[in-house]
Amino acid sequence: MTEQNIRSTFCITLLDGSVVIFEADDRFWYEPCWAIHGEDKDGQPTVRFMPVQKYGMSKAVEPFLREHYLCLYPAEPGIEQHYKSFVGKYHEYVTKQFN
Repeated sequence: MTEQNIRSTFCITLLDGSVVIFEADDRFWYEPCWAIHGEDKDGQPTVRFMPVQKYGMSKAVEPFLREHYLCLYPAEPGIEQHYKSFVGKYHEYVTKQFN
């Protein structure tokens, strides 16, 4: 079993109501992002992602303390797909900019 096989995508809701989405295994959280809900110009719901770190995206971080969040739950398939697409595009952009 590879590391990729044992990762799952989760969301947590923090005490202030904000949501973080990330991949996790039994030791680390990977590439956590804020999930920011909004609407497009036609009023349709949207979700944007922003890396939790202000300058760049962490490959792996220690899990947040349980006292800091209300609940942890699996990401919905559509949100998971968009999150993984964002992470992939983010890394392509960063690689292109620095190489």
